[in-house]
Amino acid sequence: MRVVIDYADQNESFRACLPVAGTVQHGLREAKGPRTWWVIQLDSPLEYQLKVGEPFTFRLITSSQLVIGARVNGQDVGSTAPVPVHILLPLTPEATSGSDLRPEEFYGIAWGNCTRQDAA
Repeated sequence: MRVVIDYADQNESFRACLPVAGTVQHGLREAKGPRTWWVIQLDSPLEYQLKVGEPFTFRLITSSQLVIGARVNGQDVGSTAPVPVHILLPLTPEATSGSDLRPEEFYGIAWGNCTRQDAA
């Protein structure tokens, strides 16, 4: 399934990285929650300067994937209407491997909206 992810809130510096389009690859299970997280393979990789530590430095993250999860119970990625989502940025290429979400391998980067491309 093809989707587009737009910016909604929570990180103005990430707004410039969106919108992005991609394909839903597979789900990740959350150990302590009901939310399904979806790995999105992006059409083009994105780059983001992640602020790290205090005093802060920057770490360049280049990723060809994002991970999204619905923000509202009862809504899920792939609905015909846009779905509000949490957007996670994988910190390494290996973060999206397997079937379990390992929170320490992601950065909660922003809130967005996910729209199925064929639903527009």
